[in-house]
Amino acid sequence: MDKTGELTSKQIVTIIILIVSFTVILLFFFTLNLKSEINSETCRNSVILRGTALGDSTRLNCKTEDICFSKTKDCDVDLKDMVVIKVENKQEFLDEASDLVYNCYWQMGEGKVNYAPKNFGGDKNYCAICDRIYFDKSLKEEGIINVSNTEWYYFLKGKRTPNGDNNLLFEIYKINSIDSVFSQLKASNKELENLDVGKLDIFTGGKNFVVVTSLTESGWGSALFGVGTGAVIGVIAVVAAPFTAGASLVIGGAAIGAVIGGTAGLVISGPGGDGQFLPPTYYPNEPKVLKDLNCYEFSTLS
Repeated sequence: MDKTGELTSKQIVTIIILIVSFTVILLFFFTLNLKSEINSETCRNSVILRGTALGDSTRLNCKTEDICFSKTKDCDVDLKDMVVIKVENKQEFLDEASDLVYNCYWQMGEGKVNYAPKNFGGDKNYCAICDRIYFDKSLKEEGIINVSNTEWYYFLKGKRTPNGDNNLLFEIYKINSIDSVFSQLKASNKELENLDVGKLDIFTGGKNFVVVTSLTESGWGSALFGVGTGAVIGVIAVVAAPFTAGASLVIGGAAIGAVIGGTAGLVISGPGGDGQFLPPTYYPNEPKVLKDLNCYEFSTLS
């Protein structure tokens, strides 16, 4: 008996079974219309691969999604491949808006992966725009998107991650004390002293927004992600228009700030400022704001 031929036949059968199985799986996903989940998985896989020793030659396979929140199935903005998310009330809006932040955090490596190119460095940020956000007039008219800092943070604190291990506030920003964040922000900037930071709106004026995350290459290392570093991580603290980039605060070895485009984005920092990761934050989608983010490059595709 020809053992070699028998072995080859088994291999052929195995390959056929694998191809058929893979095809069935693809048909299953397409039938369920899980395009956004597939994109997130693809992006995350490319981010993780980029963070390996051989990853610099790997292109990030991530796409910036255009998202419109609406109370109907329609949107004032008409863009190709626009995803319309229907929400009936503020609770549903907060749930969907927080999902976008968590998804951006997850697909870009949860702050644990250095996906910047090897030649990246200096004082620039390597940024990723996960989503461009638009609001239909149906939401603006009913005030559904009028969300204060206090509402936003407490919602994040009360919502669990998909695996249930942490609340979103701690998982993404590594902090649970909301009041202390507000008081420390006020202490860091005299212009905030007489303002109730908690009452300020996140989505000021119903503008268009972007969900942005970034990292810096300088001093990047395991210390950034070490357990017990005492790092204080930030959240979104929207302030009034006159504030500019540069306001910063240091607590427990973590830099908090800066105020950019009316939004105070807080960062994760290792001891001594080694490496920084800016968790996903909502920023107004305006040229000046994106410029103030000081991005060396935007890693996601338009």
